[in-house]
Amino acid sequence: MFWVVVEDDHHINTQVKDLLEKSGIEHVYLNICTRKWGNAQKNMGLTYIRDKGLKGIVYFADDDNMWHPPLFDEIRKTKRISIFPVGNLRPYGVEKPIIKEGKIIGWSTYWLSRKFPVDQAGYAFNTELLHKVKDPLWSHDKFAGESEFIVKMIDSPDKMEILCNNCRDCYVWHNRPLLPERLLSFSIKIYKKILAMILKWVPKNLFKLI
Repeated sequence: MFWVVVEDDHHINTQVKDLLEKSGIEHVYLNICTRKWGNAQKNMGLTYIRDKGLKGIVYFADDDNMWHPPLFDEIRKTKRISIFPVGNLRPYGVEKPIIKEGKIIGWSTYWLSRKFPVDQAGYAFNTELLHKVKDPLWSHDKFAGESEFIVKMIDSPDKMEILCNNCRDCYVWHNRPLLPERLLSFSIKIYKKILAMILKWVPKNLFKLI
């Protein structure tokens, strides 16, 4: 195992540096400060992996996830790009592809508008695929971006390798549900727009009568 750790700050954190050194795990500790989405950090890590010619399977171990050891045994089976379930995600509790006869026929997830509605913790890929992606490797500049990144490497879900017992077993979870807060914020914005439209068309005399 090799860790590529990217700090979102102008300087590396000495406590993290000490912890990494004491862990005994081979690693590199980088830093770039943006304080937004973590996309620049992903791009820096991916660029390091590609430019240093590292070979193996890449997995995004975000700081808001928890993992059960069997996950890493599954990830090692990846030949090109694999997919597996992620727990503690709404609206169904577990986010995963719908499998029928060994093929992906749909998605049990919230982000159905995306071509690859996959959580960051729900896929892994071979470093060989990075060589076909133009700079910047991770070009998304807003929240999420998983689908936009995956589509640079493959063009169809049929090319994804299904792991974890046909996606029946879940070995990675978010440490807290993420969607409710975002959905609430989104809903408030929608309600405000609807209310503004209603008030625009309601006759002013109605308010005088009230």
